[in-house]
Amino acid sequence: MLRSLTLVLTVGVSLLFSAGVAANEVEDQPFDTAPVIEAPVDITSYDVVLQGAPDDAVAADLEAALALFRYRDGGAPSVALLRRRALDDRAIAEKVLRSHGYYEARVRAEVEAAAEGKAATVTVTVIPGRPFRLERHDFVLAPTALAQALPNAKDPAFGSPLGKPAAAAAILDAEDKALGALKAAGFPYASAVDRDAVADPAAATLAVTTTIDTGPRLTFGDLRIDGAEGIDTEYLYTYRPWQPGDPVDARKLTAYQRSLMQTGLFNAGAVLLPEEAPPPGPVPVTANLEPRAFRSIAVGVNYSTDLGPGGEIDFEHRNLFGANEILRVEANAALAEQTIETRLRKPQFRRNRQDLVTLLSLRHVEADAYDETGATLTVGLERRLGQHWLVGLGGLGEVTETVSSDAEGRSYLLGLPGFVEYDNTGDLLNPAGGVRVRLNGTPFAGQFDGRFTPFFSTEVNASTYFDLTGEKRYVAALRTRLGSILSGDISDVPAGRRLYAGGGGSIRGYAERSIGPLDADNDPTGGRSVVEAVAELRAQFYGDFGAAVFVGAGSVTEDVAPTFSEGLLFAAGLGFRYHTPLGPIRADVAVPLNPRSIDDSFQLYFSIGQAF
Repeated sequence: MLRSLTLVLTVGVSLLFSAGVAANEVEDQPFDTAPVIEAPVDITSYDVVLQGAPDDAVAADLEAALALFRYRDGGAPSVALLRRRALDDRAIAEKVLRSHGYYEARVRAEVEAAAEGKAATVTVTVIPGRPFRLERHDFVLAPTALAQALPNAKDPAFGSPLGKPAAAAAILDAEDKALGALKAAGFPYASAVDRDAVADPAAATLAVTTTIDTGPRLTFGDLRIDGAEGIDTEYLYTYRPWQPGDPVDARKLTAYQRSLMQTGLFNAGAVLLPEEAPPPGPVPVTANLEPRAFRSIAVGVNYSTDLGPGGEIDFEHRNLFGANEILRVEANAALAEQTIETRLRKPQFRRNRQDLVTLLSLRHVEADAYDETGATLTVGLERRLGQHWLVGLGGLGEVTETVSSDAEGRSYLLGLPGFVEYDNTGDLLNPAGGVRVRLNGTPFAGQFDGRFTPFFSTEVNASTYFDLTGEKRYVAALRTRLGSILSGDISDVPAGRRLYAGGGGSIRGYAERSIGPLDADNDPTGGRSVVEAVAELRAQFYGDFGAAVFVGAGSVTEDVAPTFSEGLLFAAGLGFRYHTPLGPIRADVAVPLNPRSIDDSFQLYFSIGQAF
């Protein structure tokens, strides 16, 4: 048996083996031979040929690790220095091969210069030998035994590749899993202190022993919060995912830190244990926080050819009464529509991850589809289920004065709005991957134009995003929308509650709310069903500058289910993007592909954030 004293961990577990060098290889000059002095000739370019790699994974790691590949485009100062580069790479290549379990591997490198001396070819030949199998991977814990620390551990090797090639990455991953299991079981100071590997060349096997210092077994003690002036600490305690006396779990420290940052009250923060391991027993936890300003004001502008210029001003207070109550007031003004929305959110309402939300909306609309002046008050609960799911249910009261081509009058409505949402995109304004789906449903009942008006409105919006290169610079985005209103007749539904399509947030290329049935004056009347589909390709191709190309189609009908009786309208367009830390600035121009007589030849949109 051979027993190594050290293991190389930069590229993986390794053992030291002697290897011969063939006569035609690049090698060091013997001390008793006069060195060959070559005139320096600049090698402007050279090719590298890799042969003999046992599989694609090894070949990829060799190309990433060897200087011959990394500096190929820059050439070499001379043939001699290129040979030296190849010689140095031989040892690195053998380490890479050992990290994949090839502990008898040999590597040759040959440099052949072109006749004119300006180009060369380097041939790297791999002789991998036998792959060594991992025969055993033992974990020795001190001062706490493994059985005592992890009595329910089902896999004592923690996924180490027993009976398989002794790949360093898999062995190191098993060590990380063992440390993670200890840190989740009350040993937050656990650390690997030694690793010993014994190879049996005759059997081509490897045995590894990893020694871990478990440190003391600890439980959660007192929690101290620093940097939260003006904030109720009892509120911050509600996010704590442990109780005093629970075994310390490092994952819960990370989860608590994440929850504190998601409140929006802090610029930075860390939840920490003492630097030095304390004696066994309760350990204090400290949250060091850097607060941010509670108040902020944002101003935005937008423009579209059908609605004209518009502006928005938002005010937000993130700690209204001292427990992260969020008051947000949004005022939007355009030529055809003005709205004011006041939203108050009370987080952690009666239970963890549950918010009380109150919304008061005031609006005045003078559009081709209808004129409306109204107010809506909504009160509801929103509850987060896991990382990506959000559900909500509430009550709604609404008073409006509506004038449309087929009905006019005052409406008094009560509703029970509910929704289910899934969103794993991670970015509200510029998503580059994931899925976003939201299902809304609201039963309404009340009085409209002097008669009883019950109806049920439901709608689903879904979008998905594909990062085409893995760098978030080229993204394919798809969006669809389906909606339906169940009612006795369309005239039972106030115009402001009907379904519409067209505009900057819908099918670009058509005027706002213009897709669907038209009255005698060619004004849209809305419908009881809507279908939309949009595809967009986004490219950030030069610094912060980018572009987009998109196509869309939509239909609105008076039927409860889509029948496409009004036809399916298509549009396409091009867009410009300038990416900022706050989101992309967007300018789009879109044209209808099968326009009606009332449709303009193009529409122009200017806003902040992607269209969806």
